[in-house]
Amino acid sequence: MATLTERPPQVRRRPAIVRVAGTSLAAVVAVAGIAWAGFTSVYTPFQPGSHGAPRSESMKPVHDGVERTRWIVTGPTGGTGVMAWSIHNAGPFPVTLLDEGYEEEVDDPVVVRWAPFSSPRDNLMGGHPDEVRPLPVTIPADEEITLWVTVTRPPCVPDNGLAGGGFVAITSIPLRWSILGRTRLYEWSLDDPDSHTQPIYLCYPDEALQHLER
Repeated sequence: MATLTERPPQVRRRPAIVRVAGTSLAAVVAVAGIAWAGFTSVYTPFQPGSHGAPRSESMKPVHDGVERTRWIVTGPTGGTGVMAWSIHNAGPFPVTLLDEGYEEEVDDPVVVRWAPFSSPRDNLMGGHPDEVRPLPVTIPADEEITLWVTVTRPPCVPDNGLAGGGFVAITSIPLRWSILGRTRLYEWSLDDPDSHTQPIYLCYPDEALQHLER
């Protein structure tokens, strides 16, 4: 009889044990979710790449001896210029650059595509034109790819009497990317003195042509 009278309390305690375990699991999941959201909100793995070069004859370097080198797009309104710069995923996780979001963030037309860090055919840095592909692209951890940036010259309006037009420059390009299911926006600075990137001037005074690097 003693055994029979002791069984009901054991049965009644089991649901309590299950409820405690369920509550603990929910708490762990909640904490993990908060940690994941916090991590993906502040995590930015991108670092400057190791190479950069113009990929069109219309892209010219300008250096006046005072400011660091910039690039100008020569040619008529509607003409294009192309630069190729590498970008490094310095983090421990793969990330994906998405194919939307940057066009509407930039006043002047900008198209971003990607190519290998170096061509698998002959190791040409930045790849060949026929190896350039549209986004999206996934960048493995601790690897670089090349971003080909094509810009188009808008109508340039004279400013303060400057012949040729006032200054219109692209100093950064927003890139939409994702990690672990979360989408972020990265402001890719072209004016970073520690990188191979430089601002691209679409409009500029005619005087700037006197400072083309030889």
